[in-house]
Amino acid sequence: GKPYWVLDDQLLPAQIDSHSWLGKFKKWEQSGEEQQCCLTTVVLSSKDASVEEGLTWMHVYQIWLDETG
Repeated sequence: GKPYWVLDDQLLPAQIDSHSWLGKFKKWEQSGEEQQCCLTTVVLSSKDASVEEGLTWMHVYQIWLDETG
């Protein structure tokens, strides 16, 4: 019953080869009054598809920060 939202902030994309991208960003989640942040790194691939058709998430790595940040 609590409101919940997710915000991705400070996205830094980098193409690592002809079909792959590395993205780094901060992900903020809030449920009610509780707010958490994690540093997120993702590897995305467009192999066997065009970027317009969408990317496949190959790997996601998250480091959750404590309240002191």
